[in-house]
Amino acid sequence: MHSTGGTGGIRGGSGVGLLILNPAFAQTFSEAGLANPADFLSAGRVRRRVGPKENAVLTIRREGGTATFFLKRHFGPRSRQGLVEWQRTAAAAQAGVPVAEAAAAGSCRSGSFFCSAGIEGAEPLDDLLASGSLSPAERKRLIIEAAAVSAALHAAGWFHRDLYLCHFMASAGSAGAGPALRLIDLERLTRPRILRHRWMVKDLAAMHYSSKAARASQADRARFLRAYAAAAGLNPGRAAFLKLAAEVTAKSGRIEAHEMRRKKR
Repeated sequence: MHSTGGTGGIRGGSGVGLLILNPAFAQTFSEAGLANPADFLSAGRVRRRVGPKENAVLTIRREGGTATFFLKRHFGPRSRQGLVEWQRTAAAAQAGVPVAEAAAAGSCRSGSFFCSAGIEGAEPLDDLLASGSLSPAERKRLIIEAAAVSAALHAAGWFHRDLYLCHFMASAGSAGAGPALRLIDLERLTRPRILRHRWMVKDLAAMHYSSKAARASQADRARFLRAYAAAAGLNPGRAAFLKLAAEVTAKSGRIEAHEMRRKKR
């Protein structure tokens, strides 16, 4: 990955701003006429808009087919969130966590953006679990893999802060390997120096809470926690694991109560 433009990746003179590109996609963006941050802030089809933030899908036609990208845009003159997500995604990848490939990021006077490459055939894990299309073996394997990814993130000292099932993208892997997971939406990733156990419980509770909407069973949730504990080096039969399970369940209940109060407002 590299910066484009002048010194330090900043294009000077006209307030164009900062644009960072993954070399693997530089030509694709260039041929599509995406030459500066403002181009990315207006490209694609908007799927969701909440206040100054919006998500969009960008489809670029090229020789041999099309390329799909996902854009997260933040509007405002002081916005840096897009650049933060680029940095956080790189940090997670360096820690060995499977993530969606970062394609571009940038900022200018009107806002900032983060662009990731689409994952062919991927869908959010909560939708996949709720669909009922998975065999028992596939369901078990995905739950265990989600636990392993979570444990790897935490082992590197990072915590997601939005670790819901919808932020795991499941797609077809190599032949015979079946679905694989990639973690997305890493803008809020944090690496605290203290209270790491607290952050771990919050992440795991978010997973526990979101699993209910995905029609996960109690057995599914227990399997996830046991797999996480094993990957994190906790003995599932020891007091430390039982304490963690109780803390996660209690925090999940508080998240649910908070969400119910919020929806009643």
